[in-house]
Amino acid sequence: MESYIEDKKNLYTIILEFLENSDESNESSIENIKSIITKVEGDREEIEQFLQIIKNISDNHHRDRNFITKISQILQQFEDQIKQTLSNIDIFHIFEDNKMILLFLLKSGILTISDSIFKEMMLKVDSSGYFYCHFFYPELEKFAGEEKMKDIKDELLLNNPNMFENFDMKRQEGENDSYICSLIRQDSVEDFIAHVNRANYSLSSKISPSIFETNNFLLEKKNTTLNEYSAFYGSIQIFQYLKMNKVKLTPSLWLYAIHSKNAELIHLLESNNVPPPDEKENDNKNSTKSYIKCLTESIKCHHNDFADYIENNLMVQNENDSKQKEEIISNSIKYHNYAHFQSQLVHDHGLFFLRFYEYNKLVDLLMKEKKNEIKERIIQNTNICF
Repeated sequence: MESYIEDKKNLYTIILEFLENSDESNESSIENIKSIITKVEGDREEIEQFLQIIKNISDNHHRDRNFITKISQILQQFEDQIKQTLSNIDIFHIFEDNKMILLFLLKSGILTISDSIFKEMMLKVDSSGYFYCHFFYPELEKFAGEEKMKDIKDELLLNNPNMFENFDMKRQEGENDSYICSLIRQDSVEDFIAHVNRANYSLSSKISPSIFETNNFLLEKKNTTLNEYSAFYGSIQIFQYLKMNKVKLTPSLWLYAIHSKNAELIHLLESNNVPPPDEKENDNKNSTKSYIKCLTESIKCHHNDFADYIENNLMVQNENDSKQKEEIISNSIKYHNYAHFQSQLVHDHGLFFLRFYEYNKLVDLLMKEKKNEIKERIIQNTNICF
């Protein structure tokens, strides 16, 4: 089991380092990934686990300028292995909650729309309430024909008569297309100030949802404020401007700041004594700070430097806290974050989560390791019964 986990950690580390490297391309990393995947070529579960690592990193990791390009580069590099090992519908179901990757897969031909996929995409809704058939209208129209998709097109134009201006470019960017959001993402503080003053825009306003948004965290958060949005993108100048203008620093900012991968923002929240999102009031009305949500969000984002910092500097160290250990291993397994797979934690707390998230090979290996333990418990229970 330890050997299997180490192999997966190695693959995970190579993929993450490739995606986080500021260089536009890194041929040696691709070759290292290729040498690992070649060994498991044709093994369905291993290819699925490989794609799950990519999918889970892509879902929540901070996107720098080359992030999506690099995700696409990996998937294109292994197109043949993916298509030879998995069916069309299998590929769709692995990536169905990631609109950005689905768009790339459809455009590159790694995924094609079939009758069953067409039906699913016509009914599927993202976390913010937008139908997939709106975002993927061009691909669905190409499959089903203009007449069959006429009502969908009319819905889009009714919502915005200029919807199809730069439609494909906005989908490729995968970001909220409102002007104020673009200013925040670019951290254009002077233009931002001019715009909010000219439009008499309240600094406590909420961000309006957008059909072009593909960041899962923002899709789930339906009432994101301007300062939360600036924290999400690490736009420190706009964040500071909002702070100077008395916009409240709320506990939710911790989670948005974690997504930014901006250490300066984390330290800013610390220095301003912003409580974490899971702070609780005890019976004496004193606050008990708990950073477990911050830790698990960092694990989910694969921002492992943040996770280490939070665990080692902000959390109360308690070696006997089984709930904390279970939170770490359950989220590591759920989000395929192998950096936090500790063999002992997997052994003690991981069996249910490994089975639930279909790590079948690791379940088999763990069951073999627990074989003697299971036998001893059966004997003990038998003795108690008699």
